[in-house]
Amino acid sequence: MMSIKKRFWLALMLALPMLYDMLAMFFNWPMIPNGDWVALILTTLIMLISGRAFVQSAWAAFLHHHANMDTLVAVGTMTAYLYSIYALLHHQGVFFESAAYIIVFVLLGQYLEDKMRTQASQSTTRLLQLQVKNATLIKDGQTKEVPIEDVKIGDRLLVRPGEKIATDGKVAAGHSTVNESMITGESMPIEKQAGDAVIGGTLNQTGMLEYTVEKVGKDTMLAQIVEIVKHAQSSHAPIQKLADRIADIFVPVVLMIAIAVFAVWYVFLDAELAKALTFAVSTIVIACPCALGIATPTALMVGTGRAAKMGILIKNGEVLETASHIKNIAFDKTGTLTQGQPTVTDVIGDPKQVLTLAAALESLSEHPLAEAIVKAAQKQAITLPNVTEFLNRTGQGVTGQINGHQVFVGSLSWPVSRLIKNGRIKSNDFRKLARQRQQLGRMDRSLA
Repeated sequence: MMSIKKRFWLALMLALPMLYDMLAMFFNWPMIPNGDWVALILTTLIMLISGRAFVQSAWAAFLHHHANMDTLVAVGTMTAYLYSIYALLHHQGVFFESAAYIIVFVLLGQYLEDKMRTQASQSTTRLLQLQVKNATLIKDGQTKEVPIEDVKIGDRLLVRPGEKIATDGKVAAGHSTVNESMITGESMPIEKQAGDAVIGGTLNQTGMLEYTVEKVGKDTMLAQIVEIVKHAQSSHAPIQKLADRIADIFVPVVLMIAIAVFAVWYVFLDAELAKALTFAVSTIVIACPCALGIATPTALMVGTGRAAKMGILIKNGEVLETASHIKNIAFDKTGTLTQGQPTVTDVIGDPKQVLTLAAALESLSEHPLAEAIVKAAQKQAITLPNVTEFLNRTGQGVTGQINGHQVFVGSLSWPVSRLIKNGRIKSNDFRKLARQRQQLGRMDRSLA
């Protein structure tokens, strides 16, 4: 069967001459010779090729004693088409362009909806690509590569720097930082050590980790997210479901109103048959839901598309429709409301000297904050000196010799305690200053 995309473009191309004739009538341009007969041929092709699916769907619904959106499209277009043939033979005004463009617009809506589903499918594919195909199993002191399908709960796995964590589990040994942004949205890599939980599909960055498997297969967090996305692909907004329920009543009502309009004009007002048919057909055509058919899938496509670009996962069409009524939003994880990467915001002391020393040490480090410090030095075109006797203490910081001086960069727990002990800095003043900067950092993170 021809795809929705091909049906839409075929219908649009065939309908363009009729659009020209309508514009020509308005702007006094030259009309297409025998335009009504040309419209008959073009509309017949549109009805047979692009519009056939609507008639088939409407007939299937009729056999089950139901009416749906396709019923309105089929009734509206067939009525306009058949009446236009009658009107053409009796030299009356025709509605071929109405039948043609109803199909064009409804197909456009379906094409956009189909495109939205394709985008959702691509997002599922990207999520599936996060899943690891192989894992490094530790058994009897030896390591070997095994397919992820062979991993069982309780197995001990090894993950090296730069590798993805195979499945959900708990760290048994090692220390590293893990980028969990693709799952949790946290912009900063998270430090992991014995006892911490790890999530399958996240990226191990700096150190080696050994962890015990706690979840496999469909029970993992990544698998559950994939299922949510798959469910969203097949969901519809409540307004679309409501339209289908209303159609069961709406279609018979519209047909009865159209018959009543014809009867009033032809029987009671003594109008000509062609004029009475014109009013009856107009009633059916106007009732055809082409606006709803194109507006709803377009809104869903735009909403989900923009959200995907911003890293927001929309569960289904109902969620997007409900979002229009939101008045206030409360976030319980302010760490995710950031630019997604750390930056140097302030330097205490001589900026050039501090950045020179700090960046020289951090250029040898793999810590997530090290890159931010090095970039800050690069922006000021600072030339970094050589570092000797470099030492990285996990969870504390780095140290090394620069131009004959011992330099520390790290947390309060390590270098500061040594400097205070040696009398190099005053304990109260430094700790007060440190607390102030930490508080500003938390405020900046909350307001980002």
